Amino acid sequence: MGDCTVCFEQPAQAVLPCGHAFCAMCIREAVRAAVSISAFPVPCLACAHPLPRSVISVALQDDPDLGVLFLQSELQASLMRDPLVRFCPAPGCGNAFVCNADQGSCPRITCPACQGRMCYLCRAAWHPGSCALAECDTLKPCPHCGVAIYKGPTDGCNAMQCTVCQYRFCWLCLSKIDPIDGVMHFSSLTGCTLFGRRRWSPQRLLAIQLTAPLTAPLAVGGAAVFGALLIVVSPALLASEEWRNRRNASRGARVAHTAAMALMGAIITPPLVGVGVTTVAAQLAYAAYVKMPYLQAKHLYRRLRARAHDD
Repeated sequence: MGDCTVCFEQPAQAVLPCGHAFCAMCIREAVRAAVSISAFPVPCLACAHPLPRSVISVALQDDPDLGVLFLQSELQASLMRDPLVRFCPAPGCGNAFVCNADQGSCPRITCPACQGRMCYLCRAAWHPGSCALAECDTLKPCPHCGVAIYKGPTDGCNAMQCTVCQYRFCWLCLSKIDPIDGVMHFSSLTGCTLFGRRRWSPQRLLAIQLTAPLTAPLAVGGAAVFGALLIVVSPALLASEEWRNRRNASRGARVAHTAAMALMGAIITPPLVGVGVTTVAAQLAYAAYVKMPYLQAKHLYRRLRARAHDD
């Protein structure tokens, strides 16, 4: 069977259906990581293939505490995926129970374990009147698995990731975002901003789209100016940092290392800045001259279609 393909120190416990082999210690670490972020089923350490339950059970025999935590976390994640399941918010309770499908019309529910009352809509303790939390933009379902996600007004940016299914989406429009190039979603092409509370109004978005062909060259020029300044300043900054770090060395060694660091900065910085500026320029050009005209044409087509339907 050979050695573990992760640590290369312990013999592999089992060969998975995906072809990878791991030792019991590495499998336990994978389970521990999955429990910490509620990533179930536990993925393989080398690919996205799920680990078989039989392999996990054998690996957790030497760590019963982790085994209990794994079962509890897996059950909780499974319950959180069910849109009808609610967790009691009472201190010391946390009991999970299933509600009726039409419970939204009568949102006051009672926990069968502690008899505490809670709101079905916002999942908090029962409150009189309308549910303001459910009516605002702080509680939304995951667009992939449906689990409720709470985000306060100061809880970071609008790029979200569900802790149950690991789905990445935009908090404002609930559309899927790419984990690598997701920042393009927030570049005002859709009206969603990275830290805004609301999407941009149609009038403001239209103004941005119409002026983008004029402002894109200015943005590219600004990026080019910033890149040029970085090329000039970077060697000096690296040399200054190296000079401070070598304060205990002899003067000759200190000067030699500082000069070498400045030379390295002068050699490495220009191509890195060039790649960065080129990437930014390409993205801005695509957004201004391809994406935004397409969105305008799509919006115009929908308006004309709706008008023709009304006539």
